[in-house]
Amino acid sequence: MAKLNVEGLDWAAMLAALFNHTGPLGMGAHGSLVHTKLSVQEAQRSLDAVEPRAFTDLPVPGRAYIEPGGGVRRGRYLRGHSLDLVFGKDTVEVGQYDRDNGAGLAEKVLARLRETGEVAPA
Repeated sequence: MAKLNVEGLDWAAMLAALFNHTGPLGMGAHGSLVHTKLSVQEAQRSLDAVEPRAFTDLPVPGRAYIEPGGGVRRGRYLRGHSLDLVFGKDTVEVGQYDRDNGAGLAEKVLARLRETGEVAPA
């Protein structure tokens, strides 16, 4: 799994930027919110809604949860967009994101976020 250093970046801003640089996939393209942009505030609400996973619970593929060590697994899809991100303290796992949305996309999006603070595509 590819991990990127995201020290100093806000999780909600990263989620919004990564979401906004993708398009809906498969049946996800039929949802009502798939062609809308995700604001940083909406991304924060999405992260705040994630429930902790106990040490004794097995991870469920595609589900969002907080890892026992503190990282947040965002889940496979958000508004029909394939994300599958795992946020750690200073890293984010982006292997599945890049597989579904284009090799190296996450690194480009996060570099732009770091440089400009913008979460929407140019």
